[in-house]
Amino acid sequence: MNSTFKKLSASLNLRPPSVRERFLLAAFAVVLLAFWASGLIGGYRGNARQLAAARETLHSQTLFLSSGETVEKRLRQKLEELDGGDGLTGTELLSFIGSAGEKTGVKPESSQPSEKSEGPFTVITVRVNVRNAPLENLIEFDDALSEGYSAVAVTEARLTPAAQDGMSLNAAYEITAFLLKDKNNLRNAR
Repeated sequence: MNSTFKKLSASLNLRPPSVRERFLLAAFAVVLLAFWASGLIGGYRGNARQLAAARETLHSQTLFLSSGETVEKRLRQKLEELDGGDGLTGTELLSFIGSAGEKTGVKPESSQPSEKSEGPFTVITVRVNVRNAPLENLIEFDDALSEGYSAVAVTEARLTPAAQDGMSLNAAYEITAFLLKDKNNLRNAR
């Protein structure tokens, strides 16, 4: 084999590599090796991060699943405490929004309530607009809506500057309330 290589290099007029060429080839090999090693290290780090995230997810899921009995117990307790009279009808919700506006000095413009039955509940949604109100009054209005009933929630709120001056804001709210139709039906829905 060695003689074949010598014959081939003689016919191609190849000479042995100089020291400089050997150094360049060795440097090229080292650079390739460094790129390969950095790829391995980067892949290892990525896999290590994914493994750590998977372990964290597994831990939180295990914790969640282990608290299932506690959640069931609290749910049963809340079901016993639930009162069908806690919720508001559409008319009562509009009245509640109006009184919250009067208390806080804003003039809410409410849409007609839309009602949707979902299992044992009736979900009532009202869109409310408040125009040209100071931020302080809007905060008080939001607090008044939150404090009134446990069955009422502000599900959406958007603030935009009023066009007239820089100190007033326009607000658009979506307020949702629920009304329990039948407590016995709630137990059966679970």
